[in-house]
Amino acid sequence: MSPLPPALVEQDDDLVPVTVCITPVQAIRLELLLAKFRERHPTATDSDVVDAVFIAGLEAAEMRLS
Repeated sequence: MSPLPPALVEQDDDLVPVTVCITPVQAIRLELLLAKFRERHPTATDSDVVDAVFIAGLEAAEMRLS
């Protein structure tokens, strides 16, 4: 039996789950970012918010390495 709990949402077959550990300061920054995103996009789903943050992070990391 897996020690990990089952996913809260069924995953599409083509998605890869990602887990990160962040510091308390980073958690506060993330909460503030999510709140601002929700203010600007009140109809966004949780998936929309997570996707936007992740995509922006990938793009920032790629730009930093270029």
